[in-house]
Amino acid sequence: MKPVFLELQFDSKDCLEVGIESRDEIEDDFEEVLEKSGLGAVTGGGGGMGVYNIDVDLFDETKLQDAISVIRKFLISLNVPRSSKIVRHTPHREEFSVYV
Repeated sequence: MKPVFLELQFDSKDCLEVGIESRDEIEDDFEEVLEKSGLGAVTGGGGGMGVYNIDVDLFDETKLQDAISVIRKFLISLNVPRSSKIVRHTPHREEFSVYV
């Protein structure tokens, strides 16, 4: 079981346009969804220079696709902007769009 680090990335201007004023509006509920799924945990986040992010540690690389599905479903339910991304950083960089 190898862990995987993901970063959810959001353009703050695009989020404002859809009614999301801060990452807190996403992070708190997302943390609960991720915890219930048993796939990983929110480990941090931040913002600046027009973007904000939520850091996620997935517990098991073999469950990556399950986690991407859970993340997408949750973010789509919030109507996050189309510019939002899920970025895998370990063991290699890979980007996933929220909307397929």
